[in-house]
Amino acid sequence: MAVLGIGGLGHLGVQFARKMGFRTVAIARGQDKAALAKELGAHHYIDSRAYNVAEELQKLGGARVILATVTSGKAMNAAVGGLGLNGKMIMVGISEEPVEVPIAQFIMGRNSIQGWPSAHPPTRRTRSRSARSPASSR
Repeated sequence: MAVLGIGGLGHLGVQFARKMGFRTVAIARGQDKAALAKELGAHHYIDSRAYNVAEELQKLGGARVILATVTSGKAMNAAVGGLGLNGKMIMVGISEEPVEVPIAQFIMGRNSIQGWPSAHPPTRRTRSRSARSPASSR
């Protein structure tokens, strides 16, 4: 499992993936994040500034899942080619930039992309309920 972006949500993705027993790959920009990625539990780190992310993921056998927490369509484009057979990219980071899908790879590799909302804005009802909750005073 690869986690694209190890900032806010991504650092949780790396930790959960490792605890669930997945061979975990963290992907971020710059070598300065490599130590953090390893500390969080990543088995591998890919510096997207220095390496072709898709090629590096394919060298590791291709990703079954890429959790894209970044807010960059360009970064997602760079990683999508790293999906392995039956691989899925789950997008939780929102980008205005489009993501291009390599059609032949997706058909032959049975790949897919799925969006998933990682947070919901609070509604009026949930705000008033949490305001009354004793937990909100902590």
